Amino acid sequence: MNTSVTQPAAEIAASNRKTLVIPLLIIAIGTGWLLTTLNIVPGLNWIWILGLAITGLTSFAVSGIDKSSVLIGPFFLIASTLSVLRQIGYVTFNIEIPILVIVIGCLLLIARSPSIPLPKWMIFDSADHSGVYSIEKVVHSSQMWNTNGCEMTDMFRLDYKVLAIVLVLLPGTSSLAADQRLSTLIHNVSDHEQRYQNLEFYRQWKLQLKLPGSLLKQRDDTNLFRELQRDSRHVYQDGCFTIQEQISAVSLTGVKSSHKIRISYDGQQTRLVEDGTIRFEPGKDLNWPLRKPHVFLLDRLAEEPTLSRLLTSPTARGYFLSIAYETEEIINGLNCHRIRLETWVKGQQQHDFIRIWLAPERNWIPIRTEGYALGYSDSIPLQISEITAWHQPAPGLWFPHKIRDITHDEQSAAQGKTVISYESETSLTSISFSPKFDR
Repeated sequence: MNTSVTQPAAEIAASNRKTLVIPLLIIAIGTGWLLTTLNIVPGLNWIWILGLAITGLTSFAVSGIDKSSVLIGPFFLIASTLSVLRQIGYVTFNIEIPILVIVIGCLLLIARSPSIPLPKWMIFDSADHSGVYSIEKVVHSSQMWNTNGCEMTDMFRLDYKVLAIVLVLLPGTSSLAADQRLSTLIHNVSDHEQRYQNLEFYRQWKLQLKLPGSLLKQRDDTNLFRELQRDSRHVYQDGCFTIQEQISAVSLTGVKSSHKIRISYDGQQTRLVEDGTIRFEPGKDLNWPLRKPHVFLLDRLAEEPTLSRLLTSPTARGYFLSIAYETEEIINGLNCHRIRLETWVKGQQQHDFIRIWLAPERNWIPIRTEGYALGYSDSIPLQISEITAWHQPAPGLWFPHKIRDITHDEQSAAQGKTVISYESETSLTSISFSPKFDR
């Protein structure tokens, strides 16, 4: 004869503790939101950090010490700690993930200890469907444990369940981490852009045609430039700017040409002088590429000399934008964060994209970009831009000195061939952080 046993007081207390989980999570998220908004320790995403920490703590509060909580609790607490270390620059994302994988393995070994009981949700397997335990089944369950711990089948079952949970959660966790890393990256870029608000420099850009003669004959395009040069002076001060530029060119047929342009914005209107012709436009004319270090490699897209604004905008220069964080890589000896910026117009099925490498050691300035047009090739970049030399005007302050651009021939890329059509080099000199704006 079976005698029913009602739920013990310990289980009732555990059930009551579970009702605290959601309020505690809400409080943690709200606190993290407030700390992030108040910019307590700039660059840290407190919502993510406190969310991980409270998840680890509540696992102990709800379940006590069992084989489940010793896995979940320490894992999320360690993940929270590593998140802080990564966000302040002590570890990288590529290091954080394998550490967490190692932690999972170590915690699984610890959970195999015979002194740590199985979680309640595993013991339920020996319960009646009604949720009421019978004396015989409880006794039978206790007999499954010997002096050496639980049966191997129980531990394998726990291992597989934990592994399944990890496999389900890891992609989502990685995605959330990537989003958080992109948010932190944009915040860091914005902070460093402030150091280049007032600026004056000279820029010389030289372009040379490199397309082989055989391809030139096939194209029969006389509108190509054999050489093109732009010499310009840029002044940015308190939201106003002046750009003076001398342009000289040699066409494919040998015809030389040149003209001068001066554009200035005084905070109210734009004044454009082109070869002696003057015209005024109300407001700021954004059709002219404004150049500052963080967008030197992104002239085609940057409407304003602000990379952080570009990375948070849904559109730029008629394109729709989508930004994603990819990974960390070493480029020219510098640790870089690589992001992917997709561009497309309405109705375009294949999105073009640009890969951008930003270097924290160089004030988060992009040091390399690769542009892909999927209508031609998804493996051969049509343009590669890279900063090859630097100025250091002051300790901790960097400014590009030399930039090299390579443009690949589109038609050759469509055939799977890498053929250089143009090469250019940019030199930046006479840098001043105390500009003199001429109104």
